[in-house]
Amino acid sequence: MILPFALDLIPERLGALLARVTKRRPEGQPILLRIDESGDPNFDGTVLSGKIHTVFEGIVARGPHGSSFDKRPYVVIELDSLLKYQNRSTRWVIVGPRFSGHGVYRLYLTWSVVHLFLTDGPVPPHELLWDNMIAISLLRFKKPR
Repeated sequence: MILPFALDLIPERLGALLARVTKRRPEGQPILLRIDESGDPNFDGTVLSGKIHTVFEGIVARGPHGSSFDKRPYVVIELDSLLKYQNRSTRWVIVGPRFSGHGVYRLYLTWSVVHLFLTDGPVPPHELLWDNMIAISLLRFKKPR
């Protein structure tokens, strides 16, 4: 959390209200991802750009402590250039909120802290494996020039 819990939820809820009132959708919006922490120190600080392809909710997350159903919004992003991480290359990543209130609608007002997962294509998976999480990142909409 960045702010106390109740306050940290406000930007997400206001952003969702703003999106509903203005009828704006996150899909197609250009984004920037800044890698803050990863398993590869050379990857830290890298900035990735792309656009939101799909927003989806309801996924099973499988990790070292078992499985859990997560109903928070996750986002499939198509990157502008090929991402090479260790022995994998892809143009597609999935981001999910690291904290409550750090979902995609928060981006209409500020940035979000997200987990970054590798994926092979635009179709959201039925489950996310923590083994595919490569970084903790800051996500924000790219400002128009």
